[in-house]
Amino acid sequence: MVFLDLPQAHRRVASLDQQLELDLDFNATVEFLPIVAQQLIEVFKTLWHGANALLLDEPAAVFASEEVTGLFNCARGLKFEGRSVILITHELCDVMEVADSITIMRDGKSVASMPKTDADLAQFYELLIGG
Repeated sequence: MVFLDLPQAHRRVASLDQQLELDLDFNATVEFLPIVAQQLIEVFKTLWHGANALLLDEPAAVFASEEVTGLFNCARGLKFEGRSVILITHELCDVMEVADSITIMRDGKSVASMPKTDADLAQFYELLIGG
């Protein structure tokens, strides 16, 4: 038989909610929440189970800018905890904001990898389009 310590669970959820800087109603029935909230709950579940890596695929396409900011703040926190965050995006400003290292892919192949400190937007565009 499995028991859940509800007060501890509520504290963990509140901590994750604060990390992501969101205000979700965790007492709501998930099926009645908006799709964005349902997707954020999936992120919560991943973090709840102690995932060492988080894969974010085009978060700006689904989440509002304040929600993306919360995800990026969470990503920074995860990095400091020794976890990894992989961001797949075509939003180059997001890459420059959150990435430590960058791999650019074109036609399903890696064309360049570099630390963020060695990259600039003009170089990104050239690598993405091909020269």
